Amino acid sequence: MIGTIIDPVMIGSDMVQLKYTVQHDGNNWNYFVINLPTGLTIQQRKMHRSCLEYKVNGGYVYDTNQNIKVKFGTAPDTWPVRSAIKRARNTWLKMHRELFANNSALKPKWHDFKMALLQQQMNGDAITYNVPEDIDDANIHHEDKGITWSVFTSEDSARAPNVSGQTNLTISDKDEFTSHLLGSHIGSNMGTLTQQFTSIGALESWINSRPDLDPVTTISDSESDAIESDPLNMLFNDGEADNEIIENFTNAVDGDGNQEGDVYPMYHLQRPMDTIMERAAAFTTSASPISYFTGFNALLGQVYVKINSKIAGTIDLMFDVDPRGMTI
Repeated sequence: MIGTIIDPVMIGSDMVQLKYTVQHDGNNWNYFVINLPTGLTIQQRKMHRSCLEYKVNGGYVYDTNQNIKVKFGTAPDTWPVRSAIKRARNTWLKMHRELFANNSALKPKWHDFKMALLQQQMNGDAITYNVPEDIDDANIHHEDKGITWSVFTSEDSARAPNVSGQTNLTISDKDEFTSHLLGSHIGSNMGTLTQQFTSIGALESWINSRPDLDPVTTISDSESDAIESDPLNMLFNDGEADNEIIENFTNAVDGDGNQEGDVYPMYHLQRPMDTIMERAAAFTTSASPISYFTGFNALLGQVYVKINSKIAGTIDLMFDVDPRGMTI
């Protein structure tokens, strides 16, 4: 439209700024997790679902002690990680579906699947910052009873035998456990018949539900000879070249540049990437106590923050967040 004036104030006006004051111990690197969907829900007084992907447009770090390094990370955005999230969420919903079908009035108003990002959040090694703050570094009014992780409740307390000759063992108490995306299962008596879970790793659970992904099989000499002498293969046989090509495909070895290795993928066969991936960074100095960082997307809306400083203290983190989460 001719003569249209764009008000710069309106650009990005639907974004939400969430501020957190975090503690660091001054012992070189230490880390914690920022839970943005919970912060959005508290600050906006409207539920923002946890099991979504949220976009952080950027933000800033303000360090009164100066000379601090901050790294921001998220869960790896890969199809195994997304599959693990959806599997955990859908299983939790399925657990409730039959109950709500017969008793719809029992469904809580703020019914939402909430999973932690890291194993360390569940075993006490990493603090989770849920509540945003105002300009005076005071927590915004909130309800602590509403800040929880979703709980799975097992219907069967029987344990299948894991040693030949043993019978099933029935546990009188039902298993109740939370979940985290990255990291191993947590519980008591792990690996025994009496194991009981405290929090399960969703990605580990997904991996354990998958068949063996190793596509490599041993090809005998007779099978190799049959391949090489096949009439259609012989159409283009120019001496020993085809034989060498086939041998290179089927006999790949580690670090041998003379072997093709195309029977193997480049990624690890049994272990998908299960570590935090770096997305942005900031560095303050005495001359510049405020440092801005670039934007990124965060699965589950949870941001891993890693700080390096030799001086204990607090820093302010401001996140500019799009409150419209995207489906995983």
